[in-house]
Amino acid sequence: VDTLRRGRDAEKWRSQVRACYQGRVAARRRGKSPYYYRRLIRRMGHVVPAGARVLDIGCGEGDMLAALNPAHGVGIDLVQEHVDRARRKHPELRFEHMRAEDLQHLDETFDYILISQTLSEIYDVVTLLRSLHTLCHDRTRLIIVNYSRLWQPALRVAEWIGIKPKPPLQNWLPGDEIRNLLGLAGWETIRTVGEWVRGLRPNWN
Repeated sequence: VDTLRRGRDAEKWRSQVRACYQGRVAARRRGKSPYYYRRLIRRMGHVVPAGARVLDIGCGEGDMLAALNPAHGVGIDLVQEHVDRARRKHPELRFEHMRAEDLQHLDETFDYILISQTLSEIYDVVTLLRSLHTLCHDRTRLIIVNYSRLWQPALRVAEWIGIKPKPPLQNWLPGDEIRNLLGLAGWETIRTVGEWVRGLRPNWN
């Protein structure tokens, strides 16, 4: 009974996330301004070298993935409309309509796995992080970009006055909690920058 209830709760969560983002353009999908989005891409470019095998979880229209110039790029998103647009804009990359919890079905490995402001929208974060091991080799790096919880009051005000789209249900995860969840899921943190938890590798021990 508990498993069935948890499954229903998870699907209700995902349905609310999907409904919130349905019809939005990618730049507004995660509440990004064009300036913020460009800066985020630049910072990603310092971490992810061109020519890598890259997976972007919650890829929107695929613009960030394309900007990283991967040799092999795969993006997944919960919203079919985003996936359709991404395929039209970036036909050289692969995009799949998929729940993050089903990533093991990709059946391949990547050099870099990106979770950019998507982690807080995942119903079961530990299950997701554990499932990523099937997509890793011994030098894979997981890069997580997440809002600092300190921004929560300011973002709420921005939503209230209408300059930021209201997000779906979210788990506001502080950096320490993200690191704890990563440890539980078998990941080793290499470097943390502010609330930017980046450069993680699987703990194979």
